[in-house]
Amino acid sequence: MLTRLLLEDFQCHERLDLRLGRVTSIVGRTDAGKSSILRALRWLCLNRPAGDAFVRHGAAGVSVTAWAGRKRVRRAKGPGRNEYRIDGERFVAFGAGVPDAVASLLNADDLNFSRQHDAPFWFALSPGEVSRELNALVDLALIDRTLAAAAADLRRTRAEGEVAAGRLEEARRQRQRLAWVPAAILAAGGLERKLAALDEAQKRASRLADLLGGYQRAARAAEVAYKRAQALQRAVAAGAAWAAAREKRDRLVQLTAELELRRAGAPPTLDGLEAAAGRLREAAGRRDRLAALLSRWREAEGRRCASEKEARDAKGRHDRALATLGRCPACGAPTARRKTRTASPSS
Repeated sequence: MLTRLLLEDFQCHERLDLRLGRVTSIVGRTDAGKSSILRALRWLCLNRPAGDAFVRHGAAGVSVTAWAGRKRVRRAKGPGRNEYRIDGERFVAFGAGVPDAVASLLNADDLNFSRQHDAPFWFALSPGEVSRELNALVDLALIDRTLAAAAADLRRTRAEGEVAAGRLEEARRQRQRLAWVPAAILAAGGLERKLAALDEAQKRASRLADLLGGYQRAARAAEVAYKRAQALQRAVAAGAAWAAAREKRDRLVQLTAELELRRAGAPPTLDGLEAAAGRLREAAGRRDRLAALLSRWREAEGRRCASEKEARDAKGRHDRALATLGRCPACGAPTARRKTRTASPSS
C-alpha cells in the first residue's frame, strides 16, 4: 500500500507532498491540479504518458516519488537522465515499459486508473473498443485457445479410446486362447516340487562325492605314511643292529689291542691313541645321525597316526551318508541297510 506521494515539477505542482491512507479523497477547485496527481501516479506506475509535456514550465526535469511500505520508488526524467530508483538501486534503459522490480512492488495496471474524461460505461465505446477492453479483462484469445485445445484433446481421447477398445478385444481373445494356463500352472507346481527334490538329491550326492573323495585322499595319504613309517622302522632297526655290531667290533678291537699290549709289555703308542680317538668321534657322529633318524621316524609315525584318524573319520562320514541315501554316490549302486531287531522284554 502507498503511504506517501511526492511530486516535483510535475505540471502545475512545483513540490507537492501527500500523505496517503487506506482511502484518500482529493478535493479542490477546478484547475487546482487534482487530475495531475493521478497522472503523476500513472506515470510512476506505468511509465505513461510518454514524452515530457507534463514537465512544469521553466523546470529542467521532473520526478515522482512514492513510498510503498518500507520501500521508496522514484521516477525521474530530465536532461541526460531517465531512470527509476528503488531505494539505492538504479534502473535505466527500460524502454516504454516498467522494470520488473518496480512493477512487482507497485502491482498496478490500466484497470487501476480512470482518466477525467473517460466514459463511465462501455456503452459509449465502439464495438472494437469494447472488444479490446473485454479482452484486456478476460483474455478472449485464451478462451479460444482453451476451446481449441479441449477439442484437440477430445479428438485424441476418442482415438485413444478406439485403440484401447481394439486392444481390449484382442486381450479378451488372447485370454480365451490361454484358458488352459491355470491348469498348466497347477500341474507345473507338482513338477517344480519334484525338480526341487531332485536338486536337493543332487546336492546331497555332490556332498557325498566330496566326502568320498576326501576319504579316498585320506586313505591314500595314510597308506603312503604307513609305508614310509615301515621303511623308517626297518631303517631304524637296521641302524640299531649295525650300531650294535659296530660297537661289538670296536670293543673286540680294543680288547685285542689291550691284550697285545699286555703281551708285549709296551705302553700304547700315540698313533694308536689318535686312531682310537678318531674311531670314538666317528662312533659319536653315527650316534647323532641315528638319533636324528629316530626323531624323523617318530614324526612320521605321528603323521601316520593323524592320517589314520582322518581316514577313519572320513570313512565314518561316508558310511553315515550311505546309510542316509541308500546308494553309493560314486557308482549309484544301492546298498543294503542294516535292519535292527528290537529285543522283546523277558517275561
